[in-house]
Amino acid sequence: MRRYSLASVDYRKYVDLVTFENTIINIVHQVMPNAVVSVEKDFYTVSPTPTRSEAVRIGRMLSSKDILGKYCIYVPKLFYGEDIEERSLENYAETKTECTGGHF
Repeated sequence: MRRYSLASVDYRKYVDLVTFENTIINIVHQVMPNAVVSVEKDFYTVSPTPTRSEAVRIGRMLSSKDILGKYCIYVPKLFYGEDIEERSLENYAETKTECTGGHF
């Protein structure tokens, strides 16, 4: 089971998720038809725990402007990190095509 709350502490103070209960349940069931969903004032729970891809899909659907989008927070992102093997810069430049993800 996983619990989800609004990311913004300010919005959590006055947004009652029960208002969006039917919408939240319907969207979760679009992605996870057999999930058990419970909606409370400050959070909702999904059981079994969604996979990362399921959680992302649900979050994207709920964050549309017509649903809960006006309560989103925006986090600027400048860098991304990746694990690499230690090697010299010369070797890294030669093997750069081995990296996955990002914009290479």
